[in-house]
Amino acid sequence: MSAGDQTPTADGGDGATRANPTLAAPDMEALDLLIEHGFDAAKAASARPELAARIDAAMKLFARLDEYPVESSDDSLVDATLARIAQAEREEESRMRLAPPPVVGSGRWPDLWAVACVALVLIGVGLPLANWMQSRAAEDSCANNLRSLGGGLARYVGDHGAVPFNASLAPDLATLDSWANLGNNRHLSKLTDGNYAETQCLCCPNDAGRNGYAYQVPSDKALRTWTLGVRVPVIADRNPAIELTRAGHPVGLCVLNSPDHGGAGQNALFTDVSVEFLRNTTLIIPAIEDDPRHLENIYLPMSAEERAARKPEQDLDRPSEWAKSDVFLLN
Repeated sequence: MSAGDQTPTADGGDGATRANPTLAAPDMEALDLLIEHGFDAAKAASARPELAARIDAAMKLFARLDEYPVESSDDSLVDATLARIAQAEREEESRMRLAPPPVVGSGRWPDLWAVACVALVLIGVGLPLANWMQSRAAEDSCANNLRSLGGGLARYVGDHGAVPFNASLAPDLATLDSWANLGNNRHLSKLTDGNYAETQCLCCPNDAGRNGYAYQVPSDKALRTWTLGVRVPVIADRNPAIELTRAGHPVGLCVLNSPDHGGAGQNALFTDVSVEFLRNTTLIIPAIEDDPRHLENIYLPMSAEERAARKPEQDLDRPSEWAKSDVFLLN
C-alpha cells in the first residue's frame, strides 16, 4: 500500500502537510482480484503471482478490521424499527382496501348523496348517449346492407336488362283483393340466387322478425327509372302501412315511418345506388316521360284515379287500382 501524494493544509499554517492516502494501482488490482475470487487469497494469488504480497497484505488489513471492537446492538432500536415497518405495511394495506358502504347514523350521508347524484347524472346522460350511439350504429349497418344491395341490383339490371323479378311469385294483381299477403320482397331472392348480394343484406339489423326490406312492386315500367337515369327509391326499410294492415289496423292517410328505426325514419336505396335516411315517407319524384314532377309517399300505392286527379295517396288501395307508374315499396 502507498501513502500517495501529500498536499499543504488549506489554511497554510505552519507549512505542515497532511496525507491524503490513496491506493496505488497494484494495490487496487490486488483488491479487485480478492473481490473476483470471493476473498480467497490462494485463488487470487494463483491468478496473479506477482501480486501475492499485496494480496496477503490486504487480507491482513481486513483481518484487523474484523477485530475492531463495536458496540452491541440496542434491542430497543431493533424493536422500534420493526414496529415502524409493521405500521407502514398496515397503512399500505388500508390504502388498497375498499371502504365499507356507509350505514345509517355513520355520519357519511353527504358522501352517499354525492355518489347518488353522480350516478343519476351518469344515468341521465349515459343511457341516452348509449341509445343514440346504438341507433346510429344500426342506421349505418342498415345503410351498408342497402349499398351492397344497390351494387348487386345495378349489376343484375346490367346483366339481364330487367329488374329482379321472380315470376313464380307474381300473382295476377287484377284478381288480388289486398296487398297484405303479397310478400313482395321475395323477388330480391334473385339477387342472392345469382350471387349478386349476400343473404344477410336482405334485412335491416333492427328487424327482429327478419321480414326483409320493402322492394318496389315490379311492373313493366319499373325498368324506366334505371334506363332513363331518374333518381327514385327502389328499396327501403319495412313498410309501416303493410305492417298495420297485416295486424288488422286501418291505415288511412299514412305518414308513419318504418318501425325498423324506432319511427325516426327509414333508409332508402335509390336507383343511382345512393342511400339516404329519410325522416318522413314523402319526397319529390322528378318527372319521368309523361309523368310530371310530384309528391310521392313511398309506402302507399297511387291508384289510377288519384293519378288522373293529381290527388295524394290515401291508403292501401286494391292492387287492381294501382297505377303502375307509381313508386310503391312493399315487403
